Amino acid sequence: MHASETPQSDHTVLVIANDDNARATLAASLEPYGVRAEQCSTFCEAESIALNWPCMGILVDLATIIKAKAEEKIVAYTLTGFYPTLRVKTMGTIMIPMAMSGEAKQDKNESLAKVI
Repeated sequence: MHASETPQSDHTVLVIANDDNARATLAASLEPYGVRAEQCSTFCEAESIALNWPCMGILVDLATIIKAKAEEKIVAYTLTGFYPTLRVKTMGTIMIPMAMSGEAKQDKNESLAKVI
């Protein structure tokens, strides 16, 4: 999204995945719910959008969190700590919700579906 553009919906979710196919799969999964997916290939890109437009949550591919380095990882944990977040593992067109251990653990009751 460019700075001059505005979201088309009040129901915007940041979709974050390094892999183009995973990102497209995640975005497509939101369409039936009338949710606008703002696709991002990095957490820094997502942060830039989140600072300029209201977002309701984050849908992120787990591999993208794991592979994040240095500043990108700091931004990832900041965003996922601030917004309702659903972490998923993508395998082709299949998405598997994932819980994470430690501080990054996803609450069993926390769900992006609650927000949508």
